[in-house]
Amino acid sequence: VAGHEHHLEHDVLEGGLHHFISGAGSEVRPVSGNTLTRYAASEHGFLSLSINRDAVQCRFVNDSGRIVYDTGIRAAR
Repeated sequence: VAGHEHHLEHDVLEGGLHHFISGAGSEVRPVSGNTLTRYAASEHGFLSLSINRDAVQCRFVNDSGRIVYDTGIRAAR
């Protein structure tokens, strides 16, 4: 999970590493994805994580309180 950028983004890197960017609390900038990008948006918002033993639920919520992206990551066993 990273901040400081000015957008919301979820990428899945080679090897299955999930990278979330949640930095849209200030001025937003245009964003474009690539082949690794599952979601990218140039809008204000934040990342919400719900974590338990079996999974992590990841949600981007915009500044109106609407969930704009929702994905789950299952724990490796």
